[in-house]
Amino acid sequence: EARDVLMVGWGSGTSPGALIQVPGTRVVCAEIEPAIVAASAYFASVNRSAHESPDVEILFDDGRSHLQGTDRTYDLILTEPSNPWMSGLAYLFSEQFYELAYDRLEEDGVFCQWLQRYSISPEDFQMVIASVQSVFPHVQLWKTMAADTMIIASKQPLTFDTSLIDERIAKWDLVRQDLAEYEIHGAAGLLYFFEMGADDVKTYTEDASLNTDDTLLLGFSAPKWLYQQGTTELITELLVAHRTTDYPR
Repeated sequence: EARDVLMVGWGSGTSPGALIQVPGTRVVCAEIEPAIVAASAYFASVNRSAHESPDVEILFDDGRSHLQGTDRTYDLILTEPSNPWMSGLAYLFSEQFYELAYDRLEEDGVFCQWLQRYSISPEDFQMVIASVQSVFPHVQLWKTMAADTMIIASKQPLTFDTSLIDERIAKWDLVRQDLAEYEIHGAAGLLYFFEMGADDVKTYTEDASLNTDDTLLLGFSAPKWLYQQGTTELITELLVAHRTTDYPR
């Protein structure tokens, strides 16, 4: 029941296009580059022309700047910036950024951070998750495609209510159709993408460094791994080695 959503980064507009398929959802998107939104028309087949929806408000602003300058709170904050090797992007993966997101999140809200596994060192990958974990008490990892990770974090424990999820999917036609395209049928299908629960994340990150504004390690190390091969497989193996449960809790 996330009604007020903040997105950091517009991309192709597919994520806001998916969010507004749930009735009553309002999306604010902070996108720093107007040309990105201008290109939305070329992705209308997948973003459902989200940039034209009355339920979507686009702010041409840096996502972190918006969080610093607003007193609005959100039920869901979804941050999908570009890869951390890009100049200036490491500040959107720092402990202080996550503190800002925490402060702008409703008490029962959810924070979601995209992070790739390709062309990133296992140490940098672990550092980003540890930086989220240093702020949010409850963190889970879910995979999307083989080389992408969604970090799901919250102030309160997250539950995976299979009956409620099945009920919602059955009620929302377009959501059900989107999931079916990827052979996802109900809550059981979603469980395939579960990677690591909160307890395992704490163990996985307990000895990791943190990416902070005054020690911005990611900004210096990430570019060095831009053309490195095999990181996806290596990171996945490390996550599997730290996983003790097959159910999100």
